[in-house]
Amino acid sequence: MESTNGEVWCWGYNNKNGIVGNGTNGTKFQTTPGRVKTGASTFLTAVKEVDVDSVHACALTTSGEVWCWGENNGGRLGTGSSTPAVSGTALKIVNSDAAALSVGYDSACIITTTGGVKCWGHNVRGQIGNGGGASYNYTP
Repeated sequence: MESTNGEVWCWGYNNKNGIVGNGTNGTKFQTTPGRVKTGASTFLTAVKEVDVDSVHACALTTSGEVWCWGENNGGRLGTGSSTPAVSGTALKIVNSDAAALSVGYDSACIITTTGGVKCWGHNVRGQIGNGGGASYNYTP
């Protein structure tokens, strides 16, 4: 299947937190590719980069927006809360200034267009690089 508008299609193990991002929750195995949603009837488009782990995923659009979906334990999605998102949920990143994206098991980071770094999620082992430990960052 080919996408001409930068759509994201996901499939696989769809645990209770909607890791495949197509708006379903509870279908254990999603064996058919489905488009990642950003709302009830809208889909994620203009994506230039996607990174995933076993419980959540994030995408970077051509305009520098970051969208994440799936499990949100400890702020993995960067949305300011710990509520899981069964479809794409916009991250609150100032000025949509992401140039590159990396997702880890319990955290994520972006490189900004000015060369800065913003991270969010678990920081139990200091993995988000802010000098802290045993804490969570719910926003970048």
